Amino acid sequence: MAFGTVYLVWGSTYLAIKIMVETVPPFLGAGLRFLAAGSILAAWLLMKNGPQSLRFTRAQARPLVLTSLLLIVGGPGMTTVAEQHIPSNLAALIAASVPIWVLLWGFLAGNRLSRSAWYAMFTGFIGVGLLVLPRLVAPWTGSSEGIWLGVLLMLIAPLSYSAGSFLSSRLRLPPGILTTSAYQMLFGGVVLTGISAVLGELEGPVQASAASVWSLVYLIVPGSVLAFTAYAWLLRHVPVHQAATFAYVNPLIAVALGWLILAEPLSWTTLPGAILILGAVIHAVTPRRSPAPTQPGHQHEQSRQD
Repeated sequence: MAFGTVYLVWGSTYLAIKIMVETVPPFLGAGLRFLAAGSILAAWLLMKNGPQSLRFTRAQARPLVLTSLLLIVGGPGMTTVAEQHIPSNLAALIAASVPIWVLLWGFLAGNRLSRSAWYAMFTGFIGVGLLVLPRLVAPWTGSSEGIWLGVLLMLIAPLSYSAGSFLSSRLRLPPGILTTSAYQMLFGGVVLTGISAVLGELEGPVQASAASVWSLVYLIVPGSVLAFTAYAWLLRHVPVHQAATFAYVNPLIAVALGWLILAEPLSWTTLPGAILILGAVIHAVTPRRSPAPTQPGHQHEQSRQD
């Protein structure tokens, strides 16, 4: 049930975002999503475990704010804005490159990468290039004027989310995964709503359609609270590389839903780009085993994930 929730719900959030931003301003919609989801999660923790479950130290405050900006504002926040200009299937495929960017951050931080990790990075970035380059040159050909803005914003999203993911394992955050997530959603929601106010999205009434409102509700409850709780449960009960399989299942679901429900077109570069990205992600999150020992008495050890 946990795997099914993470696969199906997170895979469908790209479609829900696309429908929401049809009539709801993007920063406002994203801000309301995470303010509501963070409040629900914090209230649930408070009722279940008491006030001590929401405590954090002064040393943990700055890492919480930093990771909130990277994981919430720069990740799904930028994705929400980008989907005003690009199809949900393209957004999902570009977002699938997060594990590849994590490898790059590790390399820049001084980690040694194996040959297989370099292979995953190389093929993954080629796949991203196949997806985005035709869209970046589209304004000069007159075919899709303005789409380059959505593509550039969508490139920021996995870059920011991967940086937040990389730093989360190295910074001093509260020990509880759900506690950290609640605060990250709340802090990120405050920032996104503040940006919405600065940009004038709160001026005048918002003429939101029923479909957009229901999409926002879906993003709050199943898309944020339920799916992340399921993912947090998986992180405690299954190996990390198994939980990370959502990275290459979600885009497939998002592409299928975008094509079936919104009739989103698939360009000639979509299939080869998707194959390269998803293949690289599978290669990156699948653990490798070291070769069998040639001398007796040596124990076979499983290699750590890159």
